[in-house]
Amino acid sequence: MSLKWPLIRWQMRSMQFWNAAVAIVATIYVLTRAKPFTYESPWWFPPLHAAVIAWFLGRTTTLAVGYLHLQGFSRDRLWWHGVVSGYGCALCAWLPAAILILTPLRSLWQDMTQNPYFPYMAPVEHRFVWFSLWLYAVCVPVSLYVAARWGNPAKGNDTGVVLGLLLLGLLLGPIEGARLWGPGPVVLERWPLFAGGLLVAGIALVSGLRLFREVEVQA
Repeated sequence: MSLKWPLIRWQMRSMQFWNAAVAIVATIYVLTRAKPFTYESPWWFPPLHAAVIAWFLGRTTTLAVGYLHLQGFSRDRLWWHGVVSGYGCALCAWLPAAILILTPLRSLWQDMTQNPYFPYMAPVEHRFVWFSLWLYAVCVPVSLYVAARWGNPAKGNDTGVVLGLLLLGLLLGPIEGARLWGPGPVVLERWPLFAGGLLVAGIALVSGLRLFREVEVQA
């Protein structure tokens, strides 16, 4: 199945304001935060942002979804394009801040403000960027799954929220482990937890697609 970029742009249009707002706030926060970013830095932001993305992109009761169905798009195509659009929204909002951390820009700015942590702590902050991207990779599918479950009353709306919270709860292990281990040498012990999170994302994608095929669409 080929990607239809006009469809992706059309789906992302509802998040244009929020993408710009989050990008601006995140960029200012990253540039001005004096304390170095580590694993215990605001890890709650990607799950919260993913939930907002799913609210705008994943709901099936909106007229926008019904309009797309009337245009002849299959549910499979709408689901996978919605997933790509969700990841696109995450990148639009987070990429500017990530570039500041991965490049010397943030380090140079903090060095100019005479922050004693920099430039020595700059390489350590790179881990926070990849950790945040991993959180997005897991939380976006899980949030879209919850939205698809919410749009299918036959499966139980409340059950969908509970299942989504349980799936997100599986993230607490890797997050807490990464926070406790920090930049230590136990990398091999950390990877199974991160791989488990990606497995959760895969299960959420497949399960969400099956639910999305059965949802009631308001056309």
